[in-house]
Amino acid sequence: MENNENTTLKSNDVDTSVKPTDAANTVKTADKSKSQSDAPPLLTISTSPHIRDSINIQGIMLTVIVAITPAIVHGIINFGMNAFINLAVGAISAVLAEYIWQKAMGQKVTIADGSACLTGLLLAMSISPLLPAYMVAIGSAIAIIVAKQSMGGLGFNIFNPAHIGRAALMVSWP
Repeated sequence: MENNENTTLKSNDVDTSVKPTDAANTVKTADKSKSQSDAPPLLTISTSPHIRDSINIQGIMLTVIVAITPAIVHGIINFGMNAFINLAVGAISAVLAEYIWQKAMGQKVTIADGSACLTGLLLAMSISPLLPAYMVAIGSAIAIIVAKQSMGGLGFNIFNPAHIGRAALMVSWP
């Protein structure tokens, strides 16, 4: 490439010249008769994300839940029914808190995406299995309402909601 005001890219018989003042930005071939729309693009410039996939939010949450399932099973085997109860209470109360909050605020209910369930599971996995179920429910509600929904919902929270719920439990019941 030359270091002047024209940048020239060559691919087979296509010569692309871009001038800073050229508003049309045409692609010129050897006979200089084809426009940019006729020639295949050499370079596509666009905003991110550049790699796209067909997976949606629900698919991502389900994948994460499947990924943490071995740890959940291990916790239930090692700590018994207390761990299972905390996991169930955490997931159910998080989903319920999100449903109630979104209904009260007149928002579209998004509990089917699985993010609230995942938050409740992560909270329950991070606390002691000996913690009473009502504390798990309070922690899940704080995680969803304070750390997730009050910040704007999924993707807008600046901290992990499960960690905020755990921190609230640690401050409230040391």
